[in-house]
Parts: sequence; structure tokens; C-alpha cells
Amino acid sequence: MTTLRVDLVPTGCGKAEIRFRGEFLGVSSEPLFAAARLLLSRGEAEPEDTIETYRNGISCLRASVGTASGLTVKERSRGGLRIVAISPAVLEGHASLLEGA
Repeated sequence: MTTLRVDLVPTGCGKAEIRFRGEFLGVSSEPLFAAARLLLSRGEAEPEDTIETYRNGISCLRASVGTASGLTVKERSRGGLRIVAISPAVLEGHASLLEGA
């Protein structure tokens, strides 16, 4: 089991630029989940690995790659956000759902 460090740089509007080992991966409003999906699809991570995000050198979120890759953020009809399982139909053809990847 490996811990994978993903560095985030806020870009505004609730999104962050995602970097892994210095490589730009893309921009997302849900960077932990998007990075987990992308690294898993590229074979750079295993489901049992841990993914940890950092902002300004400070750890902010961590989860298993397998768990994070299956989640997304949804807006509630009455306002607010919630974390839910991602639909397989949403993922078809969009391994990461990253902008600019």
C-alpha cells in the first residue's frame, strides 16, 4: 500500500489545479475524487492505496483511492452539498472528469 501525494492550487470559483509528482493533471471542483479516478485509470494507483491532497504544503484530505474514485459531490435541491456515489453512466468515457486533462 502506497500513499500518493496530490498538490492542489486554488484557481477560483471553487476549483483547484491538480498536480501529481509535478505533472499537471487538470482542474476540478472535486480534486480528491477526480485525481483518484485518473490515477486509478492510468495504472498509477491501486484501490487500496491512500491518496492525500495538500494545499500550500498542508495536508487537507485523504482517503483510499478505491473509495475516493467512486464518489462525487452533488448539490442538494434545497441548497448545500453532499458526497454521493458516482454513477457508472457518468464515468463512461470520462475516467477522471477533470477539466484540461
